[in-house]
Amino acid sequence: MDILELVQIQDTEDIVTWAMEPSGKFSSRSLYRLMTNPGEVDTRMKEMWEVKIPLKIKIFLWMLWHDRVQIGEELVRLLVSARAYQPANSIFLSQQTSTSRTYQPRNQPANMP
Repeated sequence: MDILELVQIQDTEDIVTWAMEPSGKFSSRSLYRLMTNPGEVDTRMKEMWEVKIPLKIKIFLWMLWHDRVQIGEELVRLLVSARAYQPANSIFLSQQTSTSRTYQPRNQPANMP
């Protein structure tokens, strides 16, 4: 079914209605309620926002909880796609990237367990 088949054109005058009131009429009270409504509250994260830790850690934890942190393969994918936009003499092109790297802590010889 074509979506345009659902459109009905009538010879009546257009009417403006305010969806925040059952009557359809604007009121400053309903506008105030709309502006001060906190919306959907994430109760799982509410306690985390009240804990006294640095804001950047709170934001990182929120992003981690909501799968918004770009890690691992996502960063490699972004780097590979960004290379197409880099000039040929860019320092970014001279660095090698690999999806499988081993972690070697700094200041620790390679032969130590």
